[in-house]
Amino acid sequence: PKGKPYFTFEELNREFAALSEEQQRRIMRERHGLEPDLQETPEFLSRKLSCFESALDTIAKKEEYETALFIMPEHVASDRFRLAFLRADGFDEHAAATRMAKYWERKVELFGI
Repeated sequence: PKGKPYFTFEELNREFAALSEEQQRRIMRERHGLEPDLQETPEFLSRKLSCFESALDTIAKKEEYETALFIMPEHVASDRFRLAFLRADGFDEHAAATRMAKYWERKVELFGI
């Protein structure tokens, strides 16, 4: 029938629970866009965060980001916060920097400063 789902949520949960732990882990990594063989070593993360910082410098429209950085630098400049953007874009520092600038632009648009 039109509009009716092929599977119910319960059926999908049962099927997922029947998978091996490794299969579940692989599916979750794929679902969240994580690279399966990517090793997030301290050196790798440090290098990517440095590249991310350089990529931010190349973004022309980032007034809202700069304002947020001025108001709450401990959050905006934190590795934890920046890594969320890097992970969302598969550690592509230019895409992540663009995403962060747009994030602050949209946040200010919706909620103000």
